[in-house]
Amino acid sequence: MRYSVWLIATLVGAGCVTALRDGGRVVLVKEGQPAATIVIADEPVRIPLARTDPATRRPVPLTVAYAAQELQLLIEKATGAKLPIVAASKAPAEGTLVLV
Repeated sequence: MRYSVWLIATLVGAGCVTALRDGGRVVLVKEGQPAATIVIADEPVRIPLARTDPATRRPVPLTVAYAAQELQLLIEKATGAKLPIVAASKAPAEGTLVLV
């Protein structure tokens, strides 16, 4: 979990710094509803970390998709809103995009 939080903070932080530098606001949730979309690559890459599968107790390689799911879960726990996760080819043309 410690690595997940670090990875998510790094990935999201990079995107937020760009928006804030330009004086914009990054709105992820508005009035309890999702106001952003989490976008991952069409073919998520592996991350050089692993987690243990609770059922099999074997290491499972992490992917960017896993990082996106962790981000989604943390935002949902904090706000109650579940941001959608979509592949880059299906990303909406408008709205806030969180690129993972």
